[in-house]
Amino acid sequence: MAYFGIRPNVNLMTIFLFALASYQIGLSSHCASSSLNYSSTHHIDDNDEVKIASLQQKSIATSRASVQESQPTCGVLLFYHIPSTGGSTINTWLGKYTPEKFGNSTYYTYWAADFKTEKGWHDRHNESEQIFISGMDGKVIPELQPYEWRISHAHINSLHLNTSEDVLYRWRSSIESQGCRLFNTIVFRDPLSHTLSLYKAADRVNSTQSEWAKHLHSATDRGMWSTQLDFFLYNRGRRNPYNLPKEEK
Repeated sequence: MAYFGIRPNVNLMTIFLFALASYQIGLSSHCASSSLNYSSTHHIDDNDEVKIASLQQKSIATSRASVQESQPTCGVLLFYHIPSTGGSTINTWLGKYTPEKFGNSTYYTYWAADFKTEKGWHDRHNESEQIFISGMDGKVIPELQPYEWRISHAHINSLHLNTSEDVLYRWRSSIESQGCRLFNTIVFRDPLSHTLSLYKAADRVNSTQSEWAKHLHSATDRGMWSTQLDFFLYNRGRRNPYNLPKEEK
């Protein structure tokens, strides 16, 4: 990942660009084949095969050139980590891309979950997000160098998409003005599998159906699990914190 498309090592960007090229080649080949629309009684001779092969080679060359032109050489990869989706494994892998191992790659993260006290829940919603955004603005976004990649990991309370869309647009604008690219990435999981995994991760392996669904009796209660949509929109440890109807969410 430290050398997206500019060095021979295999990485996510290489796989992505290869898939894109294959898709474009497929489209081009389809168009080339369609342009030679022979009837079932037409005999394809050697000249026809040469024409088809020539068109396919031109399509491949065009696709490769298109990929090379669009292939970024610097930028920021923002991984938006939803709990219990395998994100910890991905984050551990991303965290290995440090300046000590890869001189042109750095890693940044900050997150903080709410916690319960004798007086109730201590909400770190605003505090954590402000620290994360400040770190992105000060360390990650500015002064990107050619062939430099910066990796950022957003987890619980790092960023809240329902109120921070303008921040993402600002980051993208700043990065692209430097001739680089911003890649926002996220992983989703089968909803039921995710819920069960999150519940077990909270050390509630054995429980009854009523315990598992207890907090669903209220639209906004804290419980032992939240949906992926809740984490995607609000990135907090509670379900539907703004008490919105499902249509609005």
